[in-house]
Amino acid sequence: MHMKKQRKFLLVVVLIFSLLVMHSGNHLVIAGGFNSASDLISDSDLGALSNHTFTLNLSTGIGASAWLRVNFNNNFNGVVDGDVVCPSGGTASTTDNGAVTIVDCTGVALPAGSNLTLTVATTTNPSIADSYAIDIQTLATTTKAEIDSAQVRVYILNDVDVTATVQATLTFTVNATTSGAIINGETTNINTSSTTIAFGNILSGTKYTAGQTLEVSTNASDGFAVTVEQTQNLQTQSGSDIDPLWGATSTATAWAAPTSPDLNEERTWGHIGITGTDISGVGANQYRSLDSVSVNSPVESLTVMSHNNPADGATEGIGRVHVAYSVQISDVQEAGDYSTTLTYICTPTY
Repeated sequence: MHMKKQRKFLLVVVLIFSLLVMHSGNHLVIAGGFNSASDLISDSDLGALSNHTFTLNLSTGIGASAWLRVNFNNNFNGVVDGDVVCPSGGTASTTDNGAVTIVDCTGVALPAGSNLTLTVATTTNPSIADSYAIDIQTLATTTKAEIDSAQVRVYILNDVDVTATVQATLTFTVNATTSGAIINGETTNINTSSTTIAFGNILSGTKYTAGQTLEVSTNASDGFAVTVEQTQNLQTQSGSDIDPLWGATSTATAWAAPTSPDLNEERTWGHIGITGTDISGVGANQYRSLDSVSVNSPVESLTVMSHNNPADGATEGIGRVHVAYSVQISDVQEAGDYSTTLTYICTPTY
């Protein structure tokens, strides 16, 4: 009867021990191990520079003369004393024994049951994708016999490259303006279309103003610029022309009617100019001329709209602006049918 009781007692002990082993948790790697241990790595890419932050919770505290040791797999390179910060300000040292790089911390007591942090900076990861073990120990003062231990692992693998393409977009439209529109302080009295500006029969002493609206929608990162240029001065087939506004070639000027024409200077007989809500240097009621520095030569280009970011084709002053052309003649402007061609060019910068 006594033997049966003894066997039952031994069986209960074995069952209890088995249950303890089964439910001991991931961090309890071997008997007498740490309460918990982890290694947070800053970059897991192959060959990358990375920082290791170990968070350790000891099951047995150690004195100031004992040792906390981290055994780095030698596939990690660049582990040196100056890159190690020990828990509680302990003293760090490193030793490479060929198989592992040993990081030792000593000089301060480390308690049980508290989270301790040990960091190792700027190590170089292995160049082969794999799971790498890092063994951590607490060691006795003199003999350096193991007190407790734990093992953590980090997985080194290729980064995932994420790519995407956003197609470049650009929409540029020229829209009509009706009579009565106010553009940069000037009131239009001519209806236009998106492709024509027809001043019709122009009379001496009357100022004729026609407008157009420009709209740009683009996702260009550095924005865009819209320029306008003319093929020639407003001109007849016989060569008579209405000249660009005098004195507005390179700087803006207020409109001046050609009321005192000089019969020896045909540029004073009539003129045409451009104003707008986004022409650099052009204030309210001011004009520029579509002319280059040389007299009677068409301008290469005049920027009438620009922005340095994407635009939506609707926001005033960014995706939408307004331009107006005014013409006025004197009694001595030659008779004839005058024409020229305006070309708008929109250039985005991606």
